[in-house]
Amino acid sequence: MEEKIISQKQEQIKELLKDLDLKAEKLPGEFIKKNKRFFYSPCLTREGSKVFIKVAIKKEQAVLNSLTKEAIATKLVGDLTNIKIPRYYDSDLDAEMPWFIHEYVEGESLGYFYELDKKYKSEKFINPLLENLRILQESSVHLLNSDKFFKELKKNDYQIYLKTFLRFEEYFYEKDFNFDFKAIVKLLEESKPLFLEEDIYVVAQGDFTLANNIVSQDNIYLTDWESIHINNFADDLGRLWIQTWLYPDWRKRLLLSFVDRIDKNKKEKFKQVFRIVSINQAFSEIGGGSKLCEKKFSRGVTNASLATIDKALEGFDSLLR
Repeated sequence: MEEKIISQKQEQIKELLKDLDLKAEKLPGEFIKKNKRFFYSPCLTREGSKVFIKVAIKKEQAVLNSLTKEAIATKLVGDLTNIKIPRYYDSDLDAEMPWFIHEYVEGESLGYFYELDKKYKSEKFINPLLENLRILQESSVHLLNSDKFFKELKKNDYQIYLKTFLRFEEYFYEKDFNFDFKAIVKLLEESKPLFLEEDIYVVAQGDFTLANNIVSQDNIYLTDWESIHINNFADDLGRLWIQTWLYPDWRKRLLLSFVDRIDKNKKEKFKQVFRIVSINQAFSEIGGGSKLCEKKFSRGVTNASLATIDKALEGFDSLLR
């Protein structure tokens, strides 16, 4: 029965590619056998230009919502801002197998999981990386006023962080990790007034990682917008910062360069909020990233994340060490 379903889905994707007059570089079989949510591949059009297709394999509402969000976000962010992003090409989100096509960017990701590609360890790549983030954040009010799509995005506020921290407290208690959770919750409570201020919230890409930043001729393109939401202005940066624990000098420059771009009236707010964000991201790496990465990184990312929590409790400046 399983082989029949795999074969049926393969044929559906092949038929879709034929109807769209596309020739894919990857074959759908492995994606389906490995129980992936999507099939995705660079494709050649009849005219010889290259595009990128993403097809929903699983017919689950979460998968369809994810693809729909990514397609709409890619189109709107591309149309309404100057962020370097693959341009929307076409989609059919109501098809039997919903699909989405965008421009294919020739290049390589900055890295994967916790490793920066050796070609991109230079600090010169930090500025174009942060420029996309700066434009996105400074465009947030414009985006929120331009289309209801942005107004309807999920917002991660104080209550979301509190629930996350309490959930992780239970998880780490079961795993016998030694944390001063009272101090962590106290820091969050002390920061609560900041989370009630609207000026710290922006449109967040939601998955600002090494793998989703593509270097192309010294430009950097930000890809994969399925996790777009509303969050504080430290969250996207915190996601990348926590992942670059192997490169302390590089990530120190990343953080300081971002702080330099912030309006002087918001710098202290950012520093306080970043302490919360770094703890939250550390929890995520211990509970998730350390299990998904290559085994050679598991212990290292766990230890680095534990150290991050201790430093965040000490203060923002400790996170720079």
